[in-house]
Amino acid sequence: MESLYTLFFVFIWVLFFNMLKHSTLQFGGGKISHDDTSVLKGFAILMVVIGHVGQTIPGLRVFTPLGAIGVGVFLVCSGYGIEKSFNKNGRDKYWYKRMVNVWLPYVIVETLFLPLHWNLNWIDLLKDFTLVQPLNPFGWY
Repeated sequence: MESLYTLFFVFIWVLFFNMLKHSTLQFGGGKISHDDTSVLKGFAILMVVIGHVGQTIPGLRVFTPLGAIGVGVFLVCSGYGIEKSFNKNGRDKYWYKRMVNVWLPYVIVETLFLPLHWNLNWIDLLKDFTLVQPLNPFGWY
């Protein structure tokens, strides 16, 4: 079983270094392309999945820290992309995209699940839609 995991990690590292070899990624003040950050975020997602799997399978807890590292890499890449988007499109388009891509799907999903809340009043609904106090305790994301 360990040889399978070793082979998997070798495969991931080969993919990562192959991406670095053929990309425009430059360290030390260079530009990182959208494709580069997408690949890095993909590796970060794999690291988070491996970290979660490591928590559930006995003997593989050694992979658990990969989850935290993956979250950090993902957030750095996402923050870099958001900053570049903000600089390119300005403040108006930045907030418009956040509203359309984050808040609108949230409101749609919350509206679909409204029948699950039996005793709902307008104040609670307004707090939910403005993200002040979501009806779902795990709805912060």
